[in-house]
Amino acid sequence: MKNRIFTVGLIGILLLSTVIAPIMGYILPVHADPVTVLTPKWTRTGLTSNWEGGIVIGDVTGDGREDIVYGGNDNVYVLDGRDGATIATYHETRIGQYCQPQLYDVDGDGVLDILVPLYYLPGLAAVQYDGDSTLRVMWVANIQGSSGSGSVMAKPVAGDIDGDGDLDIFIASQDVSPLGGYDGTISKLDHNGNIVAQSFTWRACSGGLSLADTDNDGVFELYQGDRQMSYRDGGYGKGLRSFWADNLTERWSRLDFLSSSQSPVLADINKDGVLDVLAGMYREMNVLNSTNGEWIYRWQSSAMSVHYGFVVHDIDADGNLELLCSDGDHDNDPYIDIFDLTTGQLDAELYLGHYTPTQPYDEKWGPLVADIYDNGNNPDGTPRMEIITGANTTRISTTGSRSYPAKLLIYDNQYNLLQNITGLANQIGYPFVGDIDEDGLLELVVMQNNGVVRAYDTTKVAASGSQRIRSEVTYFGEKRLGVAEHTIMPWEPDYWTAPLVKLSAPADNALAVP
Repeated sequence: MKNRIFTVGLIGILLLSTVIAPIMGYILPVHADPVTVLTPKWTRTGLTSNWEGGIVIGDVTGDGREDIVYGGNDNVYVLDGRDGATIATYHETRIGQYCQPQLYDVDGDGVLDILVPLYYLPGLAAVQYDGDSTLRVMWVANIQGSSGSGSVMAKPVAGDIDGDGDLDIFIASQDVSPLGGYDGTISKLDHNGNIVAQSFTWRACSGGLSLADTDNDGVFELYQGDRQMSYRDGGYGKGLRSFWADNLTERWSRLDFLSSSQSPVLADINKDGVLDVLAGMYREMNVLNSTNGEWIYRWQSSAMSVHYGFVVHDIDADGNLELLCSDGDHDNDPYIDIFDLTTGQLDAELYLGHYTPTQPYDEKWGPLVADIYDNGNNPDGTPRMEIITGANTTRISTTGSRSYPAKLLIYDNQYNLLQNITGLANQIGYPFVGDIDEDGLLELVVMQNNGVVRAYDTTKVAASGSQRIRSEVTYFGEKRLGVAEHTIMPWEPDYWTAPLVKLSAPADNALAVP
């Protein structure tokens, strides 16, 4: 067991309470009797490589069946969920190995289209399936400043933020080079690909953007992770940032911590009805007031591993949201760490194992939380969710050659290991779930960074219709919670589940004024 040092900060009005102590009594997982949660369905090889998790799932062909969309170097593929065969492709040399496509109905015809980030020259393409084996280009937006330099590593986000029925699209590029004039941009596009607003940003890395009306006042805000001002790349980073979504005017920024590799997560941690903003890096997690960026909670712990995405969910059904995180790329930590976001307690560590005594398995992306196995309900009647993760390691032989063993692990919400699928090779990306073959059951789909996509069957009945899982966007929604469930897009019916805040005078840019 690792020796853990834990620092808790509860920040109120000029109040900081800090406790440093070893954490004892948290739960280490045990091996339950093995069960079969996932059964291999098919494996597709020969795709181009992706380093950042380039899979989403949604019906882009308009036939009612969920398709798999995979973005790899120079290409986007639409795959048939029944067997992994190629339905259609989009070839563009501007697509890089960081491509994270997202699916939205861009033209409003009722069928999902594909938003494709273009690495260099930086831009965003919208493509759609029209029955041909080559996807049709709807438009291409070049989003960089006058120099045309920089690149796009982040994923876009979209929603109808003004209620006019048309999609508003947001994408961020990065330019940290003096050769390019430091003109990274965050851009708002209309549904035709026209740039309607832009603002400066420094480095939106592999994270991206989050979008919500966090305070329920009828005005949408945009959130982006950036490098902090003290980073060793020139000092123009603005840490965590918030913009008015309407015109990209900056609301606030936090210059003091790094969060460029993640999309900020939006969740109500302190249970006041207002969404808070979560962003962390390495050994720190910050919970911020979404209105002004001030700390609500701040935790620093040697047990915490945060860099890329993380998950926020009440996994143990105790009424408090938990943080589920890992960061194998930077600390070789063979655990998924689970923290109670209300108490700051380290609830559990899920051990990923070692390939050899000196080579731990680790996990890059943070786990997936999904209901993929009939395992009963929690005491409050909600279904027990599972924790699914891909674990990876690097093996160096005596001759210096490298191999990359990998495995899939499934835990229940009491942290018992249910299934361990070994014998995989090359780094596993973030998993997705959906009914990809119209059998009424969920399948799990995962990519590996060498251009391999694997599908697995489950026996779990898939929600359909209005409760369908939103697997067409990374982390299953614009709030980026990382939980495979149905979420509601900005301005869709029932987006506001509580009455809008009634202001004595409407705020600037207010749209849905009560």
